[in-house]
Amino acid sequence: MISITTVSISRGDTCIYDIETYFGGIACFVILLGFVYIRVNEGMVRWKQNIASSRKKRE
Repeated sequence: MISITTVSISRGDTCIYDIETYFGGIACFVILLGFVYIRVNEGMVRWKQNIASSRKKRE
């Protein structure tokens, strides 16, 4: 019995791997973490820009 897990990311990328294949799971997890990290980074940059622009408006 081979169990297959599907992890789908909001961009539509799909990563299918066997739970038995350890490295496949790690690779998929790293890819997921990468997407999350990029999203958070973009959000932080926008957030900092918003704070900077709102400070300029107050002056």
